Parts: sequence; C-alpha cells; structure tokens
Amino acid sequence: MELEALKDALMKMSSYAYLYEDQPMASGVSTGPTDVDVDFHVKDTYHNPPGLHGHDFTLTAAEYKTLMNGTEIKVTTSYNLGHNHELTIYYNKSNQRYLIRTCDSLTRCWDAHSSVLEKVPT
Repeated sequence: MELEALKDALMKMSSYAYLYEDQPMASGVSTGPTDVDVDFHVKDTYHNPPGLHGHDFTLTAAEYKTLMNGTEIKVTTSYNLGHNHELTIYYNKSNQRYLIRTCDSLTRCWDAHSSVLEKVPT
C-alpha cells in the first residue's frame, strides 16, 4: 500500500503537492508532458444579470509555452448563459498567477468575473 501511495504522489504531483515540503512545480522543472493542451476556467460569477456561471477555454501546448515565455495571448471562452468573452491573458511570474489583462476590450469583465484564472488540473 505504501508503494502505491508513493507511486500516486510521484505520478500525480499536482494533486498531491500539499504533501511535499518543497512544492514540486516551484523548481521550474517541467514534470509533465510538454505537448498537451492546457485547460483554464474563468472563475464563476454571481453577478446578476446574467447569473451564476463561469467559462472555460483551452490553450494548445504551443500557446501555453508562448504564454509562459511572457507573451500575452488572446482567447475566446466557452459560451455560457447567452455569451462568451474575448480575453487577453498573461502569466505573472512574480506571483505565479494566470491573469486576465482585458475582457471584451475592458479592464474588468462586465459581469464581474475575477481577473485571476484557474488552471484546470490534469
């Protein structure tokens, strides 16, 4: 059982990161495949209208690499509650966050989504 637990902790580092004294991703060394798409979630908003909802989008491996190299990326989110968003996103290396620079050409989303994006665990 211990061997299986160790195997899970090593093979699914992002899921078990809280177990490590030093965060596995903090070293900057890639721990996963470099040719896979990366999914993101625009945090849910309760703003009414339109009501409780969030959005998703996917970056290709090449787009994600470009984002991590400091280039802003333009994306279109999923369509929820009658709308989607055109985002300009970037990665802030100093606080290790994925952020929205503009939403539908505005500095804040009109329906009050957070400017912090969630990277969906693989």
